[in-house]
Amino acid sequence: MEENIHSGHRERLRKRFRISGFEGWSEHEILEFMLFYALPRCDTNERAHMLIQKFGNLESVLSAPVEDLTRVEGIGEKTAYFLRSLGVFSGYLSRHSFINQRMTSHKLSELLTRLFTGCENEHIYLLMLRKNMSLTSVLQLNSGTKNHVPVLMEDVLSAIRSNRATYVIAAHNHPSGELKPSEEDIMLTRILAETLSLINIRLLEHYIVYADEHLGIMEYTGGKIFGNAEL
Repeated sequence: MEENIHSGHRERLRKRFRISGFEGWSEHEILEFMLFYALPRCDTNERAHMLIQKFGNLESVLSAPVEDLTRVEGIGEKTAYFLRSLGVFSGYLSRHSFINQRMTSHKLSELLTRLFTGCENEHIYLLMLRKNMSLTSVLQLNSGTKNHVPVLMEDVLSAIRSNRATYVIAAHNHPSGELKPSEEDIMLTRILAETLSLINIRLLEHYIVYADEHLGIMEYTGGKIFGNAEL
């Protein structure tokens, strides 16, 4: 009987989805619907509420580490990986929608915001650009802790060599909200610029990002942000 109740409820939500997508849905209803496909025989409404309560919102649920998700009652490893994969896939689609677009200041700001939305730890990305400033690829170079992300120049060179680019923009986030660069951030920027110059690629800028704000380290230190290739 209980299974029939769940089945009827699920069918009503599927019908609602067919008619209007997720328009007008609460976040826990969207998450409940997604969980249908990881938990086919369970009450996903209760689990959706628990996940939202623990992580705060849907975006944070989908960006949470697998090990944190499994700490929620009723969320096993399989379901945790399912949720995490949705978050990763969403991010992939979001950033790759900019590929082949010319990076104006507005588009760059939008892309930087999207890259780090929901990130609780530091991540660093490399944006590869052609001579005409169109984006060729977006690469996540590494991820780290809440206040540090390691970067090896060997990884940078490996990433660059497999992607034709004239210019590179680096970006990493400060989850603390402090946009002012540390001495380590400034040193990394200098090393990146010097390393890339060895293979005739120019570092245009290295941004620190928090929410919808960003600061260019080269500008902050008095360097010319884009030189002759202004956005």
